[in-house]
Amino acid sequence: MTTHRRTTQGLTAISALLAAAALYAAYQGHWLPAGAIAYTTVLLTWCASRERARHQRTRAEREHARQSGAHPFASPAPLDPCCLLWHHSAAVHNPQCTRPVTARPALHEANATRHRAA
Repeated sequence: MTTHRRTTQGLTAISALLAAAALYAAYQGHWLPAGAIAYTTVLLTWCASRERARHQRTRAEREHARQSGAHPFASPAPLDPCCLLWHHSAAVHNPQCTRPVTARPALHEANATRHRAA
């Protein structure tokens, strides 16, 4: 279990309690606190989803590293997405990028084409 997973579980539990508190406040007729608590619930739920995505990425990176170390001459397929900066990166991603060096400029050109079309 990674720290991201524990954070996800904590945020989810707090979100559930806050959702119950918001419903109770709304039932009692306290609409302003109910709205504020509901907003906080939505924010914490979004944070939990981001932490869950980071946990899944960490597990995928560990598995990729394990496969890379098990077979030194056979490299596993790159992770998809190749790194956390794949939307905003150009020819050079970051040190954890698993995409081959020759594929990085092609990815940059594809992103530039996609941004021009939008």
